[in-house]
Amino acid sequence: FNIANIDYYDIMLGTPFLRQVKANIDFNGLGSIVINGEKIDNDLSVCIQLTKDDLGCLCSQWKEKYADLFREIPLELPPMHEINHRIKLIDPTRQFNYCLLKCPEALQPQLHAKIDFYLTASWWEPTSASQAVPMLCV
Repeated sequence: FNIANIDYYDIMLGTPFLRQVKANIDFNGLGSIVINGEKIDNDLSVCIQLTKDDLGCLCSQWKEKYADLFREIPLELPPMHEINHRIKLIDPTRQFNYCLLKCPEALQPQLHAKIDFYLTASWWEPTSASQAVPMLCV
């Protein structure tokens, strides 16, 4: 679950998709976009006109291709695996300070629903710790 301001974006693509197509994007708007080795001019005058039928067809194709991402979220964790690594802290006594992030008021119902789901599924357990940085993963 990511919270992002999308007011100024025409399209948002996920990192897995961008990595899959080997995208190289110039965020300064001065160059071009390279996807799968093919250069695409980053020109606002170039656009694709899609109809509602096109969008419906594309959505169906994407849902079929990425069915594993669009299925219902199960209320149980996957099987446990043996832990075969360690995270070694350089200084285990060090205390970290962080800026407490706030969720926009308009998105708080979605955030609370997500937290309730995680608690119901036992993905999260309420606890107290001497130090922890809050993190909400996708």
